[in-house]
Amino acid sequence: NPSPAKFCFQQDGHMMIHIEKKINAAWMLIFACLMILMAVIGGVKNYSPIPFWDMWNAVYAFVLDAEGGGFSIWWSQHNEHRIVLARILFWIDYYFFNLQSIFLVVVNYICVGLSGVLFFCYLNKISKERGIDGSTTLPLGLFVFGWLFVWTQKENLTWAFQPEFFLAQLLPLSVFYFLVTSEAKKYDGRFFLACLLGILSAGTLANGVEALPLAFILSCFLPIHRGKRGVLLLLAIVTPLVYFYGYQQPPGHGSLTKTLINDPIGVLHYSMIY
Repeated sequence: NPSPAKFCFQQDGHMMIHIEKKINAAWMLIFACLMILMAVIGGVKNYSPIPFWDMWNAVYAFVLDAEGGGFSIWWSQHNEHRIVLARILFWIDYYFFNLQSIFLVVVNYICVGLSGVLFFCYLNKISKERGIDGSTTLPLGLFVFGWLFVWTQKENLTWAFQPEFFLAQLLPLSVFYFLVTSEAKKYDGRFFLACLLGILSAGTLANGVEALPLAFILSCFLPIHRGKRGVLLLLAIVTPLVYFYGYQQPPGHGSLTKTLINDPIGVLHYSMIY
């Protein structure tokens, strides 16, 4: 049995570690709050309802065409992209907020906040799997949350055209999280949510088409039912086929087919980095 003195020393050591963790978490909470506060102040000070750059043809021209009853405009290309989800947000901004862009800017901030929550979920899962105390990962989670709001990406935060750029990162990250946390053998809600978000990822930007193929590859390393893997494989094939049906190469853009033929290693290298 340990001596009373040794027991007290151990207790004091644990107490000091506990206090240190709380202090670290408090500092990171202050950091996160400051980053969010400065980002919000910057957003208010830099707000402008005047359309900028891509907004003229991607938002205003879309709204005019959509008002004319053309449903195909919702699926039409914007350069390489089919920005279906963004167009829904553009229409909401037009119909309810008179295209003042405030709603779209708020969506940008919400997407960043949801990204922070998602990183918290990832950290929580990793800490549980490795037996790490949640109080240890809390400072890191708060730091990442604040870091996502750092003002160096002010163009993303304050430009009303950017929701699809945030969604193009947020949705695939959510796909991988819900896939990994779904039940191994059952077709549970998390798995179906991963599939739905994978399909929706294709409606963000062109890189969202890769979400389901990557989810299928990920599933090959997970202990999940073969039926689930088959569903992911089917969606990974069908979704890109639907996306590229009727696809037109944007003027002035390079040909993906020619690039694949002439520099396949370069394309693979770029894709893996991306």
